[in-house]
Amino acid sequence: MEQGKDFSWNDVPGEVRVSIAAALVASRKRSGKSTEFRIAQSYLEHVPHAIVEFGKMGLEDQLLRILDCLTYWRGEEARAVKKILNAYVKGGIA
Repeated sequence: MEQGKDFSWNDVPGEVRVSIAAALVASRKRSGKSTEFRIAQSYLEHVPHAIVEFGKMGLEDQLLRILDCLTYWRGEEARAVKKILNAYVKGGIA
């Protein structure tokens, strides 16, 4: 839990924050259509808690879970959001 003290929501790059918000909006719109979107919505809503508790590692873990749940999300927006989130998890966005 000590790790969370060195990392906060303000340390998350703007494009990652926007992508998290876009994924949350999409998951809320589609939550009645599949279990994966409902689960993704829950993970997305708990991103701030993961950051507080576990810092960057908590954010990365949540993003991996979110990406797994959004596997079937399609379209231009989906590709753009998933590309940014994947890049962040892989260390391509600092």
